[in-house]
Amino acid sequence: MTEEKKGSDEYHRFARSVLAGPSSQAEMEDFDLGALSMLLGAEREAAQILLLERLDAGKDDPRVPRALKMIGSEKAKEEMRKALFLYPNNYTRVALADALWELEMHPDAVIVLEEIMTYAPGPEVRSDAARVISKISGGDVDMALAEAWRSAGDDEYAIRNALFQRLGIEEYERERPPELEKIITELMSEDRIIRMNALMDLKRFADDPERMIKKKVGDRMKEASDLLMQYFDPELDNEDVTNSLEPLKEDYFAYFTDDTAEKAFLKYQDLWKMPEKGLGPQEGQTDLMLFEATIEDLREQNQKAFNFPGGYARASYKIREGIVIYFFKFVKPGESVGMTVDGLTFVNGHWVLFPKPWNVLGL
Repeated sequence: MTEEKKGSDEYHRFARSVLAGPSSQAEMEDFDLGALSMLLGAEREAAQILLLERLDAGKDDPRVPRALKMIGSEKAKEEMRKALFLYPNNYTRVALADALWELEMHPDAVIVLEEIMTYAPGPEVRSDAARVISKISGGDVDMALAEAWRSAGDDEYAIRNALFQRLGIEEYERERPPELEKIITELMSEDRIIRMNALMDLKRFADDPERMIKKKVGDRMKEASDLLMQYFDPELDNEDVTNSLEPLKEDYFAYFTDDTAEKAFLKYQDLWKMPEKGLGPQEGQTDLMLFEATIEDLREQNQKAFNFPGGYARASYKIREGIVIYFFKFVKPGESVGMTVDGLTFVNGHWVLFPKPWNVLGL
């Protein structure tokens, strides 16, 4: 048998698999791709035309885009872009998105996959979409997976697993350390800013899980203490230490609620423009007192809120859930009255200061 004759047989095998009804589970899942892969020249072009005719005819069949993807069909791209939003079968749409991304990295592929993961009925097709989108590069995909996971719920294994595998932390999926559980809780928040920050934390966890797991609950408190002890260092200028705590604009949106962030950003500018802010210990004040409270503590006005200024009872409702605030005093040894400062917090990976928000916002 010549190579030409073999190719001809392969073409007929492939054509029959396209035109005839499937007779087995394997044929339902794909055409004879083995035969298709053997085709060259005119026969490969004829096979492409056969597939394009089915696509043009609106044949809602996921096997068609999978076959077109395999042969790298440039001619199919325009038809696939249109079919992506027209076909009702989500399995076909997943296959179309997969092929379209492979052929030209078209952004519509990500949009459709995210839509299917989030809204399609049935976990199987959502799983299919998650599997495909997880192979696509880019930070937007991480957020798409996280948002779809939140929409489907924590029990949606396939989407969660796709994100964990993508970040290389699937080994922590079944037995999650408390640090990871906290991040996941924040990923499920109603607040989009909290979810975005949680995704950043999840990526940091993925970069160095052991360091994150070993981090004790009091570590952030110790970090705050270490930071503030710089005010006692005679080799450091207190104004430089204070200026290092000036928030960036995005920090206002991570700290304050959506209806307050822009106003707070504008109002705080006068404070940060002051050449001398006067923050630091006075003569004889060599001790530091440091207190910690969550926004929930301050809203409830519980025991942890006792050490904080009363203005937080009002201001706390303008600050996002999940934020932790530190209040500190520079005092003389044995005394509890001294220079007081509030509003130290850790957002977007660094320490910043939002003092007396009730005054700044006129609450």
